[in-house]
Amino acid sequence: MAVRRHTGPGDHCPEQEEEAMNRLSMRIVAAAVLLVAVAGFMLAYGQSNTPTVPPEWESLDADGLVALAQQLSQSGEAGQADRQLLVTYLGSKFLATEADVRSFGLGRLDTAVAALIEDMSSETRATWYNRARDAFAGSNASLSALNSDDFPALEAVLSHLGKEPLGLFTQWINATTDWQSLTPEALACLTRSVRRGGTAEHHAQVTLRDHIQSQYMGTVEAVRSVECRSWHAFASHLVAGRDPAVKDLWARKLEEGYFDMPETAAPLTPAEIDDLKHALVALGRRHVNPRLQREDRFTEGLQGLTMKTY
Repeated sequence: MAVRRHTGPGDHCPEQEEEAMNRLSMRIVAAAVLLVAVAGFMLAYGQSNTPTVPPEWESLDADGLVALAQQLSQSGEAGQADRQLLVTYLGSKFLATEADVRSFGLGRLDTAVAALIEDMSSETRATWYNRARDAFAGSNASLSALNSDDFPALEAVLSHLGKEPLGLFTQWINATTDWQSLTPEALACLTRSVRRGGTAEHHAQVTLRDHIQSQYMGTVEAVRSVECRSWHAFASHLVAGRDPAVKDLWARKLEEGYFDMPETAAPLTPAEIDDLKHALVALGRRHVNPRLQREDRFTEGLQGLTMKTY
C-alpha cells in the first residue's frame, strides 16, 4: 500500500514553483504594458495640447516669444490668428504649472498679457489669472518673495486678466507681518493696491501707516533713506484725507528731513523735488513757488517754498 507523503512548509514542489513564477512573470509583463500605455497617452496628451507653430517660433526662448507678442500686437486684424495661436502656445509652454509661471517671470508675463489680452477668450483669461495668482500670490511666502518691481507688475497682470488684486494684498497685510521685511519702495507699491475699499482695506492702510511711521520717521536720516516718490505714494494713499494731526506730523517730518539738508547731501533731482511737492500738498501744505529749482536744495526752510494751512 502506497503511503501518501504530506508536504510541510519546508517542502518544495517543482510544479508549484514553476506555476508561481509564470504567474509573477505575467503580472510583470502586464504592468510593463500598462506603463508603456500610460506613457504613450501622456506623451500624446502633451503633444495634443501644444499647438503646431511656425518653425521659427520653436527656436525662440521666452524673451523672444515675448518680443514676438509685442510685434504681433502691432499687426492689427491681419495678425489676429497669429496672436491667438501665440496665446495658446505660450499657455502650453510657460503656464502649464505654477513652477512654469514663476520661471517665465512676472516681467515677461506682464508684457505678454498687455500685448495679447485683446485676443484671449474669457476662459483663457481666467486660466492665466488663476495661474498667475497661484504662482505669485498663492501663499504668504510667495508674496514675501516679491520685490518693488514685482508688485506693480502683478497688479497689472491680474487687473488685465480679471480684477484688481486688492483682496490678496489686504489679506496678506492684515494676517501676517511678512510684508514688514519689504523695502520702502516695495511698500510704496503695496500702498497703491490697498488705497481704497472697505473696513479690511482701511485696517491695512492704518497698519502700513503705523509701520512706516515707526521705521522711517524717527530721525532725519531715516526720512531721507526713503525715496521721494515713495513718500509721495505714502502721503497720497495712506494719509491724505485722514486725521489732520497725523497729516501735520508727517508733513513736519518731511520738512525736517528735507528743508535743512546738509551741504554734504546730494542735491535733489527735479523729479525728486516734484514728488516731495506733491507729498506735502497731500499732507495739507500748499506750494507757492512752482519754479523751485534743484540748486535751492531745500535749505531755505519753509520761507518762500511752502505755507502751512490749518
